Parts: sequence; structure tokens; C-alpha cells
Amino acid sequence: DFSPNGYQLATGSQDHTCMVWDLRMSPRKMHCGQLYTVAAHKSLVSKVRYAQWAAGPVLLTASYDKSVKLWSADSGANAALLTCLEGHEGRVMGADLMPATGHVVSVAYDRTIKIWKMDMDSFDGDAMEVE
Repeated sequence: DFSPNGYQLATGSQDHTCMVWDLRMSPRKMHCGQLYTVAAHKSLVSKVRYAQWAAGPVLLTASYDKSVKLWSADSGANAALLTCLEGHEGRVMGADLMPATGHVVSVAYDRTIKIWKMDMDSFDGDAMEVE
């Protein structure tokens, strides 16, 4: 997924990481270099998503390890973990952020959808399950 500033691209991987790439363009060629790697999960990273949150840009990662994590994603050279959302009993296959309402949505192989209401300042979340 592309960062809110459009200069970075985040990708998930089977090696349990999320890589963030710098896509800045020069007049002669596009520069594409790895900016940093996030040791994000204990299994395959199935989804990555950027969003502009009230506190700044946020990177979401979801994984086969049954968790969803939110990371601060400023333009620096790393990402800091904000929160880990756990509660699925199967691999998390998809997730998305809704910054305007303060929600994170996740869907997993356990045939559930979880809607996490996030505290906009502390990133603590409570889940509502949809079956």
C-alpha cells in the first residue's frame, strides 16, 4: 500500500516482515530503495495498509499469526508498534483502517469479522465480533 505522502510503499512478506520502500523520483530515474524492515509478525504478513490517523500516519499489518498490528509510520527510518489486536482464532486474511470513525476491521479464517473501536490517542481497542 502507498503511504499518505505517496513516497513510500509497504509490502508484506512470507518471511514475517513488512518492508517499506522509498519511491522518490529524480529527474533521471525513479529511485526505489528499501527504507526499513519491520519485524512485524510470527507468520506470513497477509495485509498491509496505510492511513492518515489523527496522531499521524499509521501502518497496519495483518498476519497468519492471528493478529493485527498498528505502527507509527512517520517518514523516519523505522516504525514503532502502537498496538497489537488479538482475538481471532484463525489466520487474519484482511484488515483495514477507518480513521474518520476510529475503527479497524479485520477478517479471518475463523469466519469472523472483528470491528475494533480504537481510542484515538492511546490506540487501545475493543472488538465487536460479527459472525
